[in-house]
Amino acid sequence: MKKNGVRALAAAGLIGAVLLSASGCSTLAAAGLQRAAASPTPQATAVPLYTPTPEPTEKPTVEALPTAAPNDSPEVPATPEPGTVQITEENYQTLFAPAPGYDHIGVAYMKAPAAYSTFADAYLPYGGSIVYRDGGYTVLGSAHGISVLERVFDAGPSATAETSMESLTAYYEALLAESGESLDSLGETDYYAEYDIAVQQARSLSGDGQYTHDAILYSDTRGNGYYFQAILLYFPEQFDEETPALLEELSDVFGMTLPQP
Repeated sequence: MKKNGVRALAAAGLIGAVLLSASGCSTLAAAGLQRAAASPTPQATAVPLYTPTPEPTEKPTVEALPTAAPNDSPEVPATPEPGTVQITEENYQTLFAPAPGYDHIGVAYMKAPAAYSTFADAYLPYGGSIVYRDGGYTVLGSAHGISVLERVFDAGPSATAETSMESLTAYYEALLAESGESLDSLGETDYYAEYDIAVQQARSLSGDGQYTHDAILYSDTRGNGYYFQAILLYFPEQFDEETPALLEELSDVFGMTLPQP
């Protein structure tokens, strides 16, 4: 069941339709932005609230994308609900726990540059694995054939979500190279200037040439040149009976209508 979104835009919501088939084919259809005062659309919800954090200035390190279905239980022990413990440098990577109001989403924490905040939260697929990278400034969660990578990037005071996508695209291509995949196609960026949000679609080819893997690249302003960024990765060969429910909840989290396999 779809839950209430955890992020909201002031007086507006983002509606993005992303059509991804289980075979790996995909088409991005931006349905536009709609003011909250308008009649609600069944598939659209408010964009969830994140506590963003700037990206470190040094070149990020990358790790291979997952190539096998994740385990049934998280690699990081779950703890009480968010807000019940103090987040510290020593424990932030152990606090991945189920997100309130969701059945397949968990809340993790990633480090944030000091100029912005100490830590930022990340809503990720729950029930599989979680991997920290870039010294804890980026986190990747995987479950049920879906992987979501999140970070907060300092694009500079003159940047827009559209221009910030250049860095995110480079990060995505580095992930592909690290995992032995190749970029098959990179779509045009859909930019919503009024809300400073950008969405881009991409597709990669597995190293053995057997699978195409779709991806959605997402960048959302947090003010003063900081952008919350995410890469949503689809592995149809790993989909299971829980994938539809996970995709429905991710649609709620990101305020985009994602397809069912």
